[in-house]
Amino acid sequence: MAEYSNNGNVVLLGQVTKAKSNHRVEKSTRLLRNQRFPGNSDVVYLGNIASAIIAALESPDTPEFIELPAYNEQKWKLKTV
Repeated sequence: MAEYSNNGNVVLLGQVTKAKSNHRVEKSTRLLRNQRFPGNSDVVYLGNIASAIIAALESPDTPEFIELPAYNEQKWKLKTV
C-alpha cells in the first residue's frame, strides 16, 4: 500500500520477506553505504522491499536516512533526489 502527499513524500507499507545485513549507515552523514564501507558506520538490515525500490530509482543520489535506525528497527525514513 502506498500513499503520496503534496509535499513529495511517499509512504509505503509492505511485508518484508527477506532482509540482509549488506548495507551500512555512515554515522557522520547518515548516508546509506555498502557493507565494505571502511568509515565509522553501523550495520543496517534493509529488506527486499527497500532494496528493490532503491534499485529501481533512476540515477538517484545516495539515499540518506532522515532518522538513524534504532536497535531492531522496523521502519526507515530515507530521502533521495
